[in-house]
Amino acid sequence: MIFKTADNEISQRKFFGADLWFTGEVKNKKRNVMSVIYNSSDITLDNFVDPKQFKKYKEKMHLFGEKRKYQDIKIKPHKHVKINNENSYHSFVWSYKKDGINYIEQSYYVTCGKIFFVAKATTFESSKEDQSKFKKIVETAKCIE
Repeated sequence: MIFKTADNEISQRKFFGADLWFTGEVKNKKRNVMSVIYNSSDITLDNFVDPKQFKKYKEKMHLFGEKRKYQDIKIKPHKHVKINNENSYHSFVWSYKKDGINYIEQSYYVTCGKIFFVAKATTFESSKEDQSKFKKIVETAKCIE
């Protein structure tokens, strides 16, 4: 698997159980990050997400956030994005406030040829550049079997 990044991109392999980590800006001693976990088996995802299942997902995410004392929890509608004939992803995004800081978590469930990977990015809400950078890394992945 090849991820297209800037020449100055910092990444870490096999860190905290993830196959790969990409890093972004630091604010208040906290850093924007995206973890990637991949599986080389032949997994395919449906393009459709059942509205009942998405409703359950939203309920569970609200409970998860409330247990951690997150505030202003918002969950955006699910998206399925087709990048090309072999690559597509499902995107789930939610945001919350913790200790006075607004965060966005973006999850990408990606089929890339015969490789399946999950990328999860946690960024400050104001970090539009890192949000865009992480999304671009997902969308430009080259999967080599």
